[in-house]
Amino acid sequence: MDPAGMGMVDDLSRCLASWNAGRFSEAADRFEDLWAGEVGERRDCLRGLIHAAMGLHYAAAGDADAAGSKLATAAQLLAPFPADFLGLDLDALRGGVGMVRARLGATTRATPADFPRLCARPAGPGDESG
Repeated sequence: MDPAGMGMVDDLSRCLASWNAGRFSEAADRFEDLWAGEVGERRDCLRGLIHAAMGLHYAAAGDADAAGSKLATAAQLLAPFPADFLGLDLDALRGGVGMVRARLGATTRATPADFPRLCARPAGPGDESG
């Protein structure tokens, strides 16, 4: 079974495509469209993804204060979720968000090369998370 649910797969694919093309504001808008129709844990995780996307958008624009704030909130919101929630590799994302935050704290500037990709994570046997 798809952990995100069959109706969400195509929408998440479009979110990932925007994110991985560096269009973080667009990715945030797409995640927000999903967020509006969800409840519970999925809604909370999507909120974290929205904050992460906007944090990277601000980092790309050179606004270290706004980026740091959004990424800190994203880290808090995404922390409670399993590594493969919604079928995404949240461990890799959390690690990447942490690296960008550290880079911003050290230099106040992060470059797109520092930004994490957001990838689907294949579900393990019997995995029904998210």
